[in-house]
Amino acid sequence: MSDDDFEGGEPPEDDLPPTGPHHVLPGEESEEGRAGNIPSFEDYRRAREERGAGGWSPFGPGAQAGREGDAQDDEEPPFFEEAGESEKTLPAPAREPEELDEGGDTLDGDELAPVEDWEPRRVDENGDPITFEEQLAEVAGDVLPSGHEHSAEEIQARRLAAHRRHRRNGRIRLLILLALVALIVLIVVDALGSGGGKGKARTPPAKHLARLPTSAGHGLGYLKKGSDPSVLPANVLIADWGARRLLVVSPHGQVVWSYRAGTDQAQFNPDYAFFNASGQSIVVSQESHSQVGRLDVAKRLFNYHYGHYDSPGSAVNYLHDPGAAIELTDGRILVADIRNCRVAILDPPYHSRVHDYGHAGRCTHDPPHDLDNPVSAFPLRGGGIAITEFGGYVDLLDSAGKLTVSLRIPGFTRPQAVNEASNGDLVAVDHTHPGAVEIFTQAGKLVWRYKIKRGDGELFDPSMALELPNGDVLVSDDYDSRVIVIDRATKKIVWQYGHLHHASAANGYLYLPVGVDLVHPYSLMDAFPSATAPR
Repeated sequence: MSDDDFEGGEPPEDDLPPTGPHHVLPGEESEEGRAGNIPSFEDYRRAREERGAGGWSPFGPGAQAGREGDAQDDEEPPFFEEAGESEKTLPAPAREPEELDEGGDTLDGDELAPVEDWEPRRVDENGDPITFEEQLAEVAGDVLPSGHEHSAEEIQARRLAAHRRHRRNGRIRLLILLALVALIVLIVVDALGSGGGKGKARTPPAKHLARLPTSAGHGLGYLKKGSDPSVLPANVLIADWGARRLLVVSPHGQVVWSYRAGTDQAQFNPDYAFFNASGQSIVVSQESHSQVGRLDVAKRLFNYHYGHYDSPGSAVNYLHDPGAAIELTDGRILVADIRNCRVAILDPPYHSRVHDYGHAGRCTHDPPHDLDNPVSAFPLRGGGIAITEFGGYVDLLDSAGKLTVSLRIPGFTRPQAVNEASNGDLVAVDHTHPGAVEIFTQAGKLVWRYKIKRGDGELFDPSMALELPNGDVLVSDDYDSRVIVIDRATKKIVWQYGHLHHASAANGYLYLPVGVDLVHPYSLMDAFPSATAPR
């Protein structure tokens, strides 16, 4: 709707200004107007026509003129519609008289009048005013004491602490990973060596480990598949040279007792190990360390040594590469002192030799005065001893120490560990490759021979063979890393502990086993209840 719709006539009622004593026309007040009389429509219309385009203002001509200097050229007049429309206006609301600032100037429209309860403007230590944002940051700092700003030292300290936490967490994760890997490896090794794999027999898991060599086996057994535990009358003592330990294994292949040197002791490499007649001690020779010792089985402690560790010699309390050593029924120790070319009789707890067969520095075959590198000396039932010389001879001495027989073993190049069988025959091994086992009479007549030149039955440098009560033969097959039982009738291996050609110190494995014996009351010394050293 435009002004033309009602020009010359009366405007509609909704175009009329509001009435009341506070809306009198400024500049046109009459006595009645000043008294609050309402102006007539004609007065209103006449005033609008006189004003023209300037529009109606309650401030009158003087007031309107007083503000013309403050108006901006590009400012749109308030309350106007779009350009081109009529100049209809609505009356502006009444305003209080304009306020002046401290200099007498009027306040700009964009400025705010002072508020009585507003705090005075604050300044910092340099006299500069503190901005609203800074004050807001202070309030935030009171609410959040930690704040968001830190000194360079604090930032560096936090970075170092974070770096330390990161490294510590990394080490913890690495330790956890290593522990998991170690656990997996142990599980795999145990599974491979516990009889679960090919070629191994299993027995029920153990509830506890035995503490004595004579104890019955418990837990997992480690045997080659097809092994017959019934061929053994008792547990087996093994001197495992490469693994630096003594083991006692049950007929089912369970480890019931073991000995390893502590970390505070010298390196332990047992060559031969034999029980005494009571089973309470084991005499151990360490050829590579020139020492012999007696081990208390229950305490797992050596209570006697002869020889200085890794110090070979020929004087009192010195040995040079001792071979087999065994304790006789009178408590004396018989030891083959290989490189000193003598067999010595020791008298514990003293460090002196009771008697020698042979002489240091005279390595020739002239028993009993001179011996050619004797590797072993074992008792005989008649009270004498059987000495094996590395040059190929076996010398039998009577209880008085006189030579009765000296013979070569037929077909042997390096005989070793000759000992007496139950019927008086002699058992020996050929310490070579392929190795052999023979049983022959004291007159030198061959009774039985085992020598396989190829395949699983082949022997590699065997060091010891013992006759079992049933007639079979127990053999330590050194470089094949196993201990076996050979059936004399079939010449087949009927029992095996260790893995052929696989040397290891893990459960079920052996590492160059040299010495072997049965546990009391079936040990080698149990067969000679009255064996004493020749006087």
